[in-house]
Order: sequence, then structure tokens, then C-alpha cells
Amino acid sequence: QRDVLLANILSGTLDPDKIDYLLRDSLFCGVPFGESVNRDRLIKAIKYDPKRRRLAITSKGVSAVESLVFTNYLMYRNVYWHHAVRSATAMFKRSVQDILVHPDKRLQVDDFHRVTEGELLMVLREEQDRLELQGARALLDGVVHRRLYKVATFVHPGERKQGLLHFLYDLYQHPEKRRQKEIDLSRQFGEQLGRQATGDEILIDIPRFDKTPEVDLKVFYSTDVPSEKPQPLSFDDPEVSRLRDTLVDNFEDQAKIFRVFSVADDGFLPLAAEQAKRHLC
Repeated sequence: QRDVLLANILSGTLDPDKIDYLLRDSLFCGVPFGESVNRDRLIKAIKYDPKRRRLAITSKGVSAVESLVFTNYLMYRNVYWHHAVRSATAMFKRSVQDILVHPDKRLQVDDFHRVTEGELLMVLREEQDRLELQGARALLDGVVHRRLYKVATFVHPGERKQGLLHFLYDLYQHPEKRRQKEIDLSRQFGEQLGRQATGDEILIDIPRFDKTPEVDLKVFYSTDVPSEKPQPLSFDDPEVSRLRDTLVDNFEDQAKIFRVFSVADDGFLPLAAEQAKRHLC
């Protein structure tokens, strides 16, 4: 029981890591979103839910949790899933994936554990050079030196038809298919330009499908429970807060954006901007 409680403290709506990194990232990214979170009020409102054996809050902490949830949404929309961050992420992932799919690789998934950023970069570069993966090395160096790929096109909310979402979800679930699609697009556009493509000029960025504003939290009222329902109430109960329902659609439409990135090239970039979207099927 003690382990269950500790696990729920360390991973959940109110976990200390999330509260810390949201406010810290907000401060050091120079955005004001974290300033609205009243940490003192939030901490004072935390209580223990003996039935579920996890943390809950009193009704006095509802507004503080709303601020935390809204800050999380704003950070994803403006920082974590900003197009420059997503470009760097897509480039880094592809540079690592090219190593892991190589038949002569020495680097294993376990080698990524318990290493510093500098150690990781050194190991990746050594393996890329040994395997003569010039494209992967160029992607990694581009991330380090901020020579990022540009947004060629993205899928608008109104264009997210069921067939397209199924296709993107399949690519998300099977990274090897996404990589092959990137290679196919790069070579196809290279042929149109009369160039020899390396296969990494085009990258497809697919954010986590299961990422959405979630508040798994119970709320205890001392008096004046705003409902005939028994205590505790769920945070997303309309009698407690409608914030989550308001944010979900906006998060899907405005934060979770599917993008196609292209190398910053006068040939590939305009061609990808014109044609890439029609090939996402």
C-alpha cells in the first residue's frame, strides 16, 4: 500500500516533478504562464484520499489546479510542441533511428540509459561515423548547431479526416513505416528536382496521439457540496470544473499539430510545401 501511494504521488496530476518543471520551464523560456499557479494554495489544499489511496484536494484548491492544468496546456502549445522544438525532435529521433535499424550497429537501446547529454552525443557521433551514416550525422549536428528543418506543410484541423488519421496513427505506432515514408518522399522529390536524395530530406512529425489534458483527481468539500452526488467529486465533474472539457478540443486543434518538415533547401522546401500533404495517405 505504501508503494502504491508513493507511485501515485510521483506520477499524477499533482506530482512534484510536473509542478516543478512546468514553472521552471516557464521561467527559463521567458514566458509568463507559470506565474498564475498559486503553489502555496495548491499545497495547502492537498489531502489524502484513503479509499483510492492517492492524493486529492479540498475544494479550496480547485482554482489552483485549474491554473496548473491551463499552464500545462499553454506550455505544450507555445513551448514543448512549438514548431522549432518539434523540428529538432524529429531530426534527433531520425538520426538515432538510422543507427538502430542498421544491421551492423553496436549501439543498443540499453546504452542510452544513465548517460549525460555530452556522453550521448559522443556515442552517437562515433557510431554514425563508424557506420558511415552521413545523413544521420548531419541531422544530429543540425540539432546541436540549430540548423533546423523548416515547416513545409501541416495538417489543418478541418483536414483531419478519418482515413488520414488512421494513416498517421499507423505511422506513429510503427516508426519504421514512418521512416520508410520519409525516404520515399525524399527520393520522389529528389527525382523531380533531378538530384540524388539521401532519404532524410523530408521528416514527418506526429505528436503523441494519447496526449490530452487529463485531471485524475478527486475533490473533497467541507460544506456546501454543489451536487447531490456523494463525496468526493471528480475534478472534471461539471459541478466542480469545466476547464478540461474546454481545453480538450482546443488542445487537439491548436497544440497537437501534424507537420511535414523539409531541409532548408530552395528545391526541396517549396516542392514539399506544394506536394507533401497529398502523399500522406
